[in-house]
Amino acid sequence: MADINLDDLPRIRKEALETGKKHYFTGNPCPNGHIAARFTLSRNCVVCAREKVGRCRASDPEKARQKARDKYAGSLEKSRKYAREWQMKNAVRLRAKKESAPEKYRERSRVNAKAWRDRNPEKSISSTRAWQKSNPDKVRAIDHTRRARKFNADGAHTASDIARIRAAQKDRCAMPDCRTKLGGKGHVDHIIALSKGGSNWPRNLQLLCEPCNLSKSARDPIEFAQSRGMLI
Repeated sequence: MADINLDDLPRIRKEALETGKKHYFTGNPCPNGHIAARFTLSRNCVVCAREKVGRCRASDPEKARQKARDKYAGSLEKSRKYAREWQMKNAVRLRAKKESAPEKYRERSRVNAKAWRDRNPEKSISSTRAWQKSNPDKVRAIDHTRRARKFNADGAHTASDIARIRAAQKDRCAMPDCRTKLGGKGHVDHIIALSKGGSNWPRNLQLLCEPCNLSKSARDPIEFAQSRGMLI
């Protein structure tokens, strides 16, 4: 329950009913001694209501969770809209919390993502494929990072690095005797292969057409160039 600004509330229940306010504030303590806002319809103190919810959750957490699920089952989109709006309003505070304990939030995100995938396997596969299709350079960067870890290779690169390399090569194969137009595709090649001690930094990357990349494989770049009649 969000904090309530008492200064903006009507002082009597009648005024709250007339203006459509959910709360009003008399300034007088409730039977339990809380000086807090009250619900317009029930007249109950909001602090008392919070404490009651807390006691219910503590005594039977599963029942409380099921009650919450039932409450929002018929208004899922409304709940999502509210969550999005709340996140936008509290973006700065959320960012500060994540930056103060990044690993905690990364682990929570991983757990939540896995739980969603387990609940929605078909949607997960479909959305993953759609994302991969729309972000080929990001997929390549992720794949290379995974391979770099396997070989304990130094360095990392992003989709932006691949885009910069593509622009520098004018979207053509890097091999001088080929220069095939890549059309936004092609293979991202480690000039010195990871298995031969090459790094995963952008400076060790080039874009090749599929035939050139398959032909080069993990071969030394000088040896490969000489095999094609260059650098003799």
